[in-house]
Amino acid sequence: QVGQVSLSIVALPEPVGFRFIAEPFEDVPGHEHAVIATGLGPAFVVTSGPGKTAAERAFEGAKHLNESAQVLRSTRTADIRARSAPAPALVLFTRDTVLLEVTAADAKAYDEDWTHAKTKGAPVTPARLAAWWEAVARDLLLLLLRGERPQYAAALAPEGKVLGDLYDAARRSVAVGVPSAMLLEKGPVREGLRTVALRVPAAVAAPVDRAATASAPPGDTADTTPPLKLDGSWRGTETESGLPTAITVVFRGASATLTFERALRMSVPALGVQQPQKGAVRFEVKVGAGSRFYRGRWDGTRITGKVTSDADGRVEIGTFDLEPAG
Repeated sequence: QVGQVSLSIVALPEPVGFRFIAEPFEDVPGHEHAVIATGLGPAFVVTSGPGKTAAERAFEGAKHLNESAQVLRSTRTADIRARSAPAPALVLFTRDTVLLEVTAADAKAYDEDWTHAKTKGAPVTPARLAAWWEAVARDLLLLLLRGERPQYAAALAPEGKVLGDLYDAARRSVAVGVPSAMLLEKGPVREGLRTVALRVPAAVAAPVDRAATASAPPGDTADTTPPLKLDGSWRGTETESGLPTAITVVFRGASATLTFERALRMSVPALGVQQPQKGAVRFEVKVGAGSRFYRGRWDGTRITGKVTSDADGRVEIGTFDLEPAG
């Protein structure tokens, strides 16, 4: 018996935006993987996990990422970040909502050399994979939702430069997103995007666990953190009473300027900038009749620390984090 059915295929939104879908992933028999993709192509490859198939994990990951779009669009301080505890995952910052778990099986799968580049590097671990996924996710957010230049993947590895190249080309015709016509022809851009999705570059290192390093006996660990180059522009958030505020700090030697990105922008001088030891940063800001003291530490990718009302750092009033503005 022969049946008939009608099938309607809806064209991709134009331009390509911040929208994720779950797709199958062709691999060798016995390997169960699925892809979380955007209109640019694959973004993340997941495999089966505890009690869930790869397809289920991909569907849930795409759903959570899509649901996060409203918050990411309306809240400037919202972002996508990787966390390591209680388990590696991509989360919606600052709400700590899990968007996509990063499992040991996912990391092992990335060692299968899907790009056939035959490049050598350290085995992919959940920590390295989470660091790369975070960079890619944040760049997709900048490129496809906020119309800003991607910077995070390129900061970790040369392979991430393709996202910046795509941004430059797309800005000639659209303000946000990427024209789908740019993705129709095979070439270095399409191949570069495929590499970003299907391989963790050898240059990507796992974030340094500062707590573990501090508790280890002297001589047991080697500090491989990249050196801190403080001068320049940094951006991030300051959180007080659970409320985050976007901030920008421009460092110039022993002084700096801190800008609070509120409804009304306010810039104040930051004085007494200190780097008393490698990776440690301190500065003071006078607000109203009092002062706020910032103490942070560089972990190789960002400066995180606390804000106190006293110079000794005993009375904490908030926290802050900063990343190079690029």
